[in-house]
Amino acid sequence: MTFTDRATVVQSAPEDCHDLAAVLRTADRLECQASGHSPLTALTAGYFLGSCRTIKSGGTVLGMFGVSPHPEAPEFGVVWLLAAPELLKFRTQFLRESKAWVEELGRGYAVIGNACDERNTDAVRWLKWLGFTFYESRPVADTQFLSFYKVTSNV
Repeated sequence: MTFTDRATVVQSAPEDCHDLAAVLRTADRLECQASGHSPLTALTAGYFLGSCRTIKSGGTVLGMFGVSPHPEAPEFGVVWLLAAPELLKFRTQFLRESKAWVEELGRGYAVIGNACDERNTDAVRWLKWLGFTFYESRPVADTQFLSFYKVTSNV
């Protein structure tokens, strides 16, 4: 990979949801299904309910992430990320830039967080590296989900 092979983060467009849903990582697809949503439904909800960004390379959608206010606690931002397997080609760049994007997502919220499928060990490890705290395991259908949060400095 040369220095010109970089992913970019852009404002999401509705068609990004369709593009990513078709190529979603298996772990992310299973997490969507365990929470009772199709990948397209989960991505579309993320797009319409809050702030959403798309990770692209050469016009190909590699991932989408965003934040939306919790419906019962607007000071709590619900963060999420869903990705294609090809995002791993940009692992170093993704890790370098993800802390800044988490900081950006936290602007205007006292706390950000969500829950993830405990089987998604890559996501759990990454979230811990980003400084999120895990505080409970709860069943969702037949799957255990781990709740996590991070107090922000951006309020």
